[in-house]
Amino acid sequence: MKMTVFLLTAAFLNVAANGVSQTVTYSGNNVSLENVFKEVKRQTGYVFFYHESILQNTKPVNINANNKALEEFMEDLLNDQPLSYKIKNKAIIISAKPSEEKLNSPMLALPPVKGVIRDTEGNPLGGINIVVKGTKRGVVSDAYGNFMIDAKEGEVLIISSVSYAAREIKIGASDAPLIVSLEKNISQLDEVQYIAYGTTSKRFNIGNTATVKGEVIERQPIQNPLFALQGRVPGLLITQNTGLTNGAFTVQIQGQNSIGQRSDPLILIDGIPLAFESYGDNVTPLRNNTTGRPGNSPINFINPSDIESIDVLKDAEATAIYGSRAANGAILITTKKGKLGKTKVSLGWQEGWGKVTRKVDMLDTRQYLNMRYEALRNDGLSINSGVNYDLKLWDTTRYTDWQKELIGGTARFSNLNVSISGGTSTLQYMVGGTLNKTTTVFLGDQASKTGAVHFNINAASTNQRFKFSLTGSYSTNDNGIPGEDLTRYAVFLSPDAPALYNGDGTLNWAPNENGSSTWNNPMTSVQFSGYDHSAKVLTTNADFSYSIFSGLTIKSNFGYNNIQGNTFFAQSLNALPPEARNNGSRLSFFNNMNSFSWIAEPQLTFVRTFGKTYIDALAGVTFQKNYSEYTGTEASGFINDLLMRDLRSATSIKGNYNNTIYRYNAAFGRINLLYDKKYIVNFSARRDGSSRFGENNRFNNFWSVGAGWIFTEEKNIGNILPALSFGKLRGSYGTTGSDAIADYLY
Repeated sequence: MKMTVFLLTAAFLNVAANGVSQTVTYSGNNVSLENVFKEVKRQTGYVFFYHESILQNTKPVNINANNKALEEFMEDLLNDQPLSYKIKNKAIIISAKPSEEKLNSPMLALPPVKGVIRDTEGNPLGGINIVVKGTKRGVVSDAYGNFMIDAKEGEVLIISSVSYAAREIKIGASDAPLIVSLEKNISQLDEVQYIAYGTTSKRFNIGNTATVKGEVIERQPIQNPLFALQGRVPGLLITQNTGLTNGAFTVQIQGQNSIGQRSDPLILIDGIPLAFESYGDNVTPLRNNTTGRPGNSPINFINPSDIESIDVLKDAEATAIYGSRAANGAILITTKKGKLGKTKVSLGWQEGWGKVTRKVDMLDTRQYLNMRYEALRNDGLSINSGVNYDLKLWDTTRYTDWQKELIGGTARFSNLNVSISGGTSTLQYMVGGTLNKTTTVFLGDQASKTGAVHFNINAASTNQRFKFSLTGSYSTNDNGIPGEDLTRYAVFLSPDAPALYNGDGTLNWAPNENGSSTWNNPMTSVQFSGYDHSAKVLTTNADFSYSIFSGLTIKSNFGYNNIQGNTFFAQSLNALPPEARNNGSRLSFFNNMNSFSWIAEPQLTFVRTFGKTYIDALAGVTFQKNYSEYTGTEASGFINDLLMRDLRSATSIKGNYNNTIYRYNAAFGRINLLYDKKYIVNFSARRDGSSRFGENNRFNNFWSVGAGWIFTEEKNIGNILPALSFGKLRGSYGTTGSDAIADYLY
C-alpha cells in the first residue's frame, strides 16, 4: 500500500526522486514562499504538503543560502513567518503556527478528532489536507490515511486534495473516529471504460469503444436501456421490429458483419453473456411462428436506474478476446454497486405520456375515389369488373382518419424506483427495486407490467487482499398488450372503410349481399383474440479475487441465467369473418420456454510498473453451458370462449417439444504495455471451441494487436500545436468469429 501511495503521489505531484539532496542552494529577493517550496522540491525531491489558505498571511522573503542543510534552510525560511514545518520521510508538512493567545487558550485541551481517509474502493489515502474551516489549524493524513486534528463539536473540517473532490465534514458529539470517503477528480479522458475482462480509460484505450453513463440512461423515459444509446453511439443502429411495447429489436454495430441473418452483438451483464436467441427474438418463440406474437426481450427487464454504464466495443482490438462470440461487436452493461458511506435511500418516480406526433399525409375520401376511378380507366376496366367494395358497397361519403382512430390514443409510462446503499471499507451493499407499467397508443387499456429487484454485495478482508462480490437480479413481466401492431391498418385502410362496430357493439364486417365480409376488421386482434405473455428472468454473478503478492492476483467469476417465458394466444370464432365460422374453430396456443445458462471464468492477472513501463497481463479460461427447452401446444374444439384456457375442454390437442444444449470452452490471454505514458502496445488472443460446429471445425484461434501513440506527451508538440491539449494516434488489426447460429446445423 505504501508503494501505491507513492505512485499516486508521483503521478499527481510530479515528484522527481532522482539525485535527491539534503542541502539547498538558493538566492533570491522578494520571493514568494510558494516559489521557494518549488525550488526546494526540485533540488531535494522532498514533497511539500500544505493548504493554500495558510500562505495568505505570509510575506515574500529575501534569502541567500549555499549548500545549507535542509533543516537549517527551513528554519531560516520560516523564521519570520506564521508557519511551522515538520519533515517526515520524504515529505515536508507545512502548518500554521499557533498564536500566543491560542497557546494559552483552552483549545489545546480539546480532545483531538481522529479519522481515516479512504477512496471509494476502501484504499487508504495519504497526503490529504485536513483544515478546520475558518481557522489555520490543519494537518495532513499519513500513508495509511490516518489523521488527528484539534477541533470541537460544531466545527467543520475541509478535506481536500488536488486529485480528489473536496468534502466538508461537520464535527458531531460522538468521539468515534471519522471515516471519510473521497471521490477522484476525473477528467473525461481518465474516466473508467469497461473493456473485455477489465477496465481502462479513454486516454490509454486503443480500441474503438464508446461509453454512455448511467445518469444519461436513467433520465430517459424508456423501458429498454439500449434505446438510450440511439443517437449517442456512432455506428450503433437499434431498430425495434414492431411498434409494440417490449417487442423484439435488432442491434447492429457498424453495419452487417456476418453473412448469416443474425448481426446481433454479444451482450454481457456484469460480465455474464446473454444467449443470443434470448434478446434478438421472443423469449417464447413459436417454432412454426403460427401467431407472430411479439414476445418479450429480457433486456427490457433491466432497470435503467440500476445501470452504472454501457460500453460498446466496436472493433477487433476490443472484441477479439471474446473470440467466436463477438464478430458483431459487444455491449457491456455494468450495473451499480454498493459504495462506501452511510446508508443512503434513493426514491425516484417517472411519469410520462406519449402520442403519435407526426402522421402520414393521406388522401381524403374524394381524392381517394378519384384515384381509384382513374386507375380503373387506365386499365380499361369498369366498377363492375371486379369486387371493388370500396366503390360499390361502402359509403362513399364517409371519411375516417384511421391514424386518429387506431393509433391516436395516449400511451402512458409509469416507473417507480427505490434503492438502499451504503457500507464500510470492508463491506458495501446496494438493494434496489422497480415497478413499471407501460400502455400503448392503441384502442383499449392493455398494458405491460414489470417488477424487478437488483442487489449487490461487495466484501473485502481488512488488508484488502481478498475481495468478493455478489450481484443478482430477478424480474417478472406480464404483457397483455395486443399482439398485432395496428399501425399498418392505420396507414393502408381506405378513408371510406366501414365503421369498426355495429350499433349493438358487435364487430362490423360490412357484409355483402351473400352475407360475406368485405374487409378485415382490425379490432379482431384486440377484442376477440386473447393474448397474455409472462416472463421471469434471473441473473446472478459472483466474483472473487485474491492478491497473491503485489501485482499478481487470482480471480474468477461465476454466472447463472434463467429465463422462463409463457405465452397464451386464443382465437375466438368471433374473430373470424362470418363466412369462415361454419368451418372454423376456436383455437388456443400455449407455449413455454425455459433456458438455463452457467459460465465460469478463472483468471490470473499481473499488473506492475517497472521504471517507465506499465504492464497489465491477463490469462484465463472459459467454461459455458446453455440448456433450452421449448414446448408448444395447439388446442381446438372448445364449445365457448370461456373455456379456451382449459386444455381439458378441447376436443383436439397437438403438441411439440424441442430442446437444445450448447457448450462452449475457451482459453484467452492479453498483455497491455504502456511506456512513459505515451506509447501503447496491446496484444490479445483466444482459442475457442463451440458445439455449434462440427468436430472438424469446432476449434479456432482469434487474436488482435494494436498500438497507440499519445503524441501530445512529446516535449515539442506543445510548442508546435499549442491549441491541442490531447492527441492520440492508434491502429489495430484482429480477427473475430461468430457462432451465433442455431444448434445442430452441422
